[in-house]
Amino acid sequence: MKIDAMVIREDFYLINEKTLENYFKSVFGHDLTISTSKPFSSSKIVVYPKINAIVTRTPSRKVLKYVFSEFNVRNNWPKFILGKLYTSICLLSFGLMATKTLRFHKRSPVGDNILIWPCNRKIRIFDFKNMIVDSIVKEGFTKKYFNSELAFRLNSSYEFIPPILKHGENWYRESILSGQPLARIFDKNQYKKSCDDAIIYMKTIIEETITYVDSVRYSNKLLQTVIELLGIAEERKKITTGESIHRIAELCSIKAKNLQKKIPIAVSHGDLQSGNLWVDIDKKKTYIIDWETNALRSIWYDPATLLLSTRRYNGVLNMVNDFNTSNVKDAVLINDSCKDYNMESIIGILVLEDIIFYLEDNLELPLDWGGDLIDNFGKQLMRLNW
Repeated sequence: MKIDAMVIREDFYLINEKTLENYFKSVFGHDLTISTSKPFSSSKIVVYPKINAIVTRTPSRKVLKYVFSEFNVRNNWPKFILGKLYTSICLLSFGLMATKTLRFHKRSPVGDNILIWPCNRKIRIFDFKNMIVDSIVKEGFTKKYFNSELAFRLNSSYEFIPPILKHGENWYRESILSGQPLARIFDKNQYKKSCDDAIIYMKTIIEETITYVDSVRYSNKLLQTVIELLGIAEERKKITTGESIHRIAELCSIKAKNLQKKIPIAVSHGDLQSGNLWVDIDKKKTYIIDWETNALRSIWYDPATLLLSTRRYNGVLNMVNDFNTSNVKDAVLINDSCKDYNMESIIGILVLEDIIFYLEDNLELPLDWGGDLIDNFGKQLMRLNW
């Protein structure tokens, strides 16, 4: 999500100001007042909403390189060329293409090597001089996912998870990794290798955390969780697809109970898709990043998300409609030594887990934000051929 989309959803500029004030006070002890002004003010800090960058009018080469890399569009050359062209025009315009400026009412701590990169729930502040990046929860947002990621990473020593260097209340620091997200990688062989690496990495975590649960109890628990979350979503987010999602969840639960085997569950990433895999080509290393949604789930969940692209529009629909194909079975069971399952039951469990993911993910957004995303997902589910 870029700044131009955040402006529609939230009072972005006020949230950004308060978050950055908290950041500079908490991390550096600077008591600053920050405001957002018209684009042609004297401030040297400028905002480019369409490319999601807050930088100086003359950003350093390292900042330019990072922002450029974020606009590699796979499998769409017209968008790739237009994205690179527009990004170049913005960053080399000395602020003329900016829509706002950020004013620090004391000495600005932001120099040419700093990139402020707003995200869905947090803001990242890159320091390319010291090669570190700090992440801080956005003002007014819940801390559930932030605390979940921080706790998991502080207690993890896996080489494929970047370590936390330092942390405080509502923020943490890590090194800036060389490379870019897998979603921006053009090389098909590298893309496949990084996906294979991620599956192997998750297998390591599975082997250390796996346990087996009764299929009936597990499906009942999932269904009950869906019902509880739907009630909250209908009240807070004013969703319109609650009844349909409930009906589909009940059908999935019935199918799940026919598994007649215990279900292997383990620590799961939860959002294992190409945007959350980081590739350092020089070191030939793939990392798994953004562990906000880690939780106990079936060991089939992460492979389905990554290999079947269930986060994409109609991804879940395609998985359900093709559940009997070798492509779906091989992907879902890739980290399971047992291959003899009722696949319809497994798909029922995966859909239940995915409904919970979407509900929890959007319920953590303030106010009624995210209700439209839940409804969009619900409308996809209504098209399932079950």
